[in-house]
Amino acid sequence: METGDSEAPAVGLGEALTVGDAEWVINSAVQTDQLQSQFGGPAAQGNYVVVDFTFVNNTGEAVNLGQGSMTLIDSQDRRFEADPDAFEYIPEGLNIFIEQVNPGVTQEGQVIFTVAPDAADFQLEVGGAGIFSTDTGLIDLGF
Repeated sequence: METGDSEAPAVGLGEALTVGDAEWVINSAVQTDQLQSQFGGPAAQGNYVVVDFTFVNNTGEAVNLGQGSMTLIDSQDRRFEADPDAFEYIPEGLNIFIEQVNPGVTQEGQVIFTVAPDAADFQLEVGGAGIFSTDTGLIDLGF
């Protein structure tokens, strides 16, 4: 599915969504109350949504994804940004927010959102690859 705005219907888990010059697939998403550190430190306690995704850069240049490339929206229309304090809980090689994705490259990634305890019925808003892209699309996480 291709979209240029968030008014288009949402796709589901495992479905490809083209947004501008980017393609997104949400491979899995879970809600959890604990995160395990990849460095063997103590577990974090809270309310989290962990999303595993695949991103394809279809532009003609390398891009850096910012934390604002993905926004989690709940049933109350609250918007949650990726939690930079949770980056240490992302497995090595899956934090693509700290590296460039070259043109034509497919990259696996993970992002963690800290959410309100009563948050539910999540959709993920994803953006285009270009730094000035205003294109967005929605992916229904199914919970």
